[in-house]
Amino acid sequence: MTGFIVVELGYAVAVALLFLAAYGPPKRWSDPAMGWHIAAFTMAVTALVVLLLLAMLGVRIPAWLGALVVGCLDAALTWRLVLAVKARRGS
Repeated sequence: MTGFIVVELGYAVAVALLFLAAYGPPKRWSDPAMGWHIAAFTMAVTALVVLLLLAMLGVRIPAWLGALVVGCLDAALTWRLVLAVKARRGS
């Protein structure tokens, strides 16, 4: 089980970095706000996956670190909601 978790850790980080590398820097996107949102969301989800997998390995994760990662994920989702509302209003 430990080998699987270690492989999954590497895979999660590699996929996130390859995803961001494939799209290039967010500031060069046709819609930079959406680019930054996708980059932030990708990193927040990857951090959450890494924390969960480390916890499965028995690594003690401080509660404040878990709260910080979940807060970052909430911020990214809130940012997406704001962008969606702005797009719907046409501004």
